Amino acid sequence: MMHKKINFLYILVIFLSSCISSASYLESRYINIGDKLLPSVVEVVSVGLENVDSDNWKDFFQDQEDLQSDKLNTGVGSGVIIESQDDDYYIITNKHVVGELAKVTIILYDNSIIVGDVIGFDARFDIAVVKIKSEKPLKIARLYRGRNLKVGQFVAAIGSPMSYVQSMSIGIISNLGRFGGPKDNLSNYIQTDAAINHGNSGGPLVNINGEVIGINTWLSSPTSGNVGLGFAMPIENIYPSFRSIVDNGGVKIGWVGVSSYGFPQGDYYSQYKGAFLNQVVIDSPAYISGIRAGDIIISINNKVINSPEEMFLQISLLQPQAKANIVIIRDGSIIEINLILSESSENVLETSKKVFPGFILGQRDDKIIILQVLPKSIGLLSGFIQNDIINSVNGRIITDITQFYSSIIKGENSIIISRDGNELELKLIY
Repeated sequence: MMHKKINFLYILVIFLSSCISSASYLESRYINIGDKLLPSVVEVVSVGLENVDSDNWKDFFQDQEDLQSDKLNTGVGSGVIIESQDDDYYIITNKHVVGELAKVTIILYDNSIIVGDVIGFDARFDIAVVKIKSEKPLKIARLYRGRNLKVGQFVAAIGSPMSYVQSMSIGIISNLGRFGGPKDNLSNYIQTDAAINHGNSGGPLVNINGEVIGINTWLSSPTSGNVGLGFAMPIENIYPSFRSIVDNGGVKIGWVGVSSYGFPQGDYYSQYKGAFLNQVVIDSPAYISGIRAGDIIISINNKVINSPEEMFLQISLLQPQAKANIVIIRDGSIIEINLILSESSENVLETSKKVFPGFILGQRDDKIIILQVLPKSIGLLSGFIQNDIINSVNGRIITDITQFYSSIIKGENSIIISRDGNELELKLIY
């Protein structure tokens, strides 16, 4: 009996020693993160007047007035130094931290202050790049180059929450591939329970090896404080934009010319995952290659597409003149299409005039109803209005949305509609 008790105590001592050793090892790893990363993290202070749109984030097809107003930007956030060229150092941060300012104040690890130039941004990913000059060497953060992040990995968030500079919080990766967030940002976020508060924006989220895996961007909270729901943009998504800004002074955006709002209602569509194409822009790369409204994109360059958000992200990661292999479903058949992206035009309103069909359809029982007509679109110019009921397309009776898209031809289409109890014929040219 005494022998068994001694063995138990021995095992307990070994177990406790192992726990203490593991805790000490983990603690040392986090201390190492602080030693590595804190000197690379800066505070970004942006104060000044900026001339901004009355609504910076308008819907793609929304008709808009050219209203402008002066706004005092008083942002405080974080940033991380990720590259140097001689005495020039490049900081990545969030665009919402710097606003529209050309210059911001950078507070370094040693509390020295430098004025930085905002040399470019990519609003799609809410990133900005700031360049500073420093004769003394500054520490450069190392970026994570892999793609095998896992839920449960230990991470640390570093920045200046609530202006408490050089703060580090720890946690895990709570989830991956989260879409949404402020202003419908394109990025598929890393979700973390590491404490992220106001002021952490633009600072790095790092792994246990001290490598930057993402840029902290926003938090979800009913109290505007941390509740364990923080979100960071994966560095692999935003590094190409950073590279282009540093090397070329800006970002060229690839464009396909499609739009997706999600699947229409109906039994037919419930069997599919992907991005249903509600609209295709005439003369766009998609149109020229044969993609049409009503198609379902299920992969782009061998990346499986399960949602419109995933489609837009994959397109956004491609440059103008890049080749895209796109697999679609049309009328139940799988079709492979190759196209070359063009460069996105800043004049969205001019593009919207060519959007086909130019309206959004809904289904109520066996009636196909126009839910919304897009401003300046072909649909509007052809005379369609909200609540029109589609009766037939080119002589074919239409009782579900799939029939509408499969009946449309390139050229002139004859559409019979019901409006206020009357039947009308309208022409829709595709």
